[in-house]
Amino acid sequence: MASIRLENVTVRFDHQDVLKDIGLAIDDGELCALVGPSGCGKTLVLRVIAGLTHPVEGNVYLDGQLVNDVPPGERDIAMVFQRFALYPYMTTRENWAFPLIAARLPHEEIEARVNAMSEFLMMEPLMDRYPKQLSGGQQQRVAVGRALVRRAKVFLMDEPLGSQDAKMRVEMRAKLKKLQMDLGITTVYVTHDQVEAQAIGDKVAVMEAGTIHQAGSPEEIYDKPATLFVAGFVGTPRMNFLDGTLHREGGQLYIDHPLFRLAVPPATAQSIEATASSQEVIMGFRPEHIKLSVTAEADSIPTEVYVLEPQSNKLVVSLKLDEDILKMQADRNRLTFEPQVGQKVFLTFEQEFAHVFDQNTGQRIS
Repeated sequence: MASIRLENVTVRFDHQDVLKDIGLAIDDGELCALVGPSGCGKTLVLRVIAGLTHPVEGNVYLDGQLVNDVPPGERDIAMVFQRFALYPYMTTRENWAFPLIAARLPHEEIEARVNAMSEFLMMEPLMDRYPKQLSGGQQQRVAVGRALVRRAKVFLMDEPLGSQDAKMRVEMRAKLKKLQMDLGITTVYVTHDQVEAQAIGDKVAVMEAGTIHQAGSPEEIYDKPATLFVAGFVGTPRMNFLDGTLHREGGQLYIDHPLFRLAVPPATAQSIEATASSQEVIMGFRPEHIKLSVTAEADSIPTEVYVLEPQSNKLVVSLKLDEDILKMQADRNRLTFEPQVGQKVFLTFEQEFAHVFDQNTGQRIS
């Protein structure tokens, strides 16, 4: 197997940097999910690792060895392309067997691997069909199988489940995660779905506009987002943001909003003041860290129910707070009342879960 390290990688097209000073370390046997909006450079990172695109600056290391000048065919990498790239004149069986034949594996080993993959990907009835005889989702599974059957040092997967229906996508996601764990093969998995990235990744790297904002465990990304972009991108519903102003009074640091005041714990007050570029900050609250009641409580804020979105056992409530629309989420059986559109209610922020960001830089300061 192999570790992967990208060091200050920059890719430039027509005098424009499309990847900017990318740094990313993926440990041997780790599954790293690259997530971000369309066009942010996720696929290009895969191409750089595979050797299909050469950086104008920076280095690529596989298992500690510099591979900038190593051809793609000599890197022992298997890649699932977003556009499948199947051999149209080969059946499913032949598409999977071809790389194994090229590697001169024994016939028995080839047959065993192909049969195991057909069962794993639930393709047994489709093994003798050509790509044109398969649906888009089935073609995608053929592309995934052709990469997995090789057992290369590194798997690169570009939206490998994007054409699957919702049920198959969830099922295949769990299967891919289990197989990767069993084989211990270093994997980079590209997706635009942040829920999928958190579910499948040992490490999650969040990208925007050719840069990596943050890389860490799914828990780190969710609990301590490094930037406003990460905070707003990861999480469903997205984090709520409110403008605030730092204000010290009587030795206590507060963040003031026209409708409420947030007391900053003394342990973090000094670091926040030292890090903030100005007095203007942005507070973030996850929807699950807002509570609702029909009566006023200590530190509660009057608001109005704007929209209700039932989601199975959960309820997402949009709340109108002056010009802002906030979202709260709760288990339906834990709510003490049934909210109604237009109803006057009171919200309370769980202030110990507040996130604070610099308004000028967008960087986390809490």
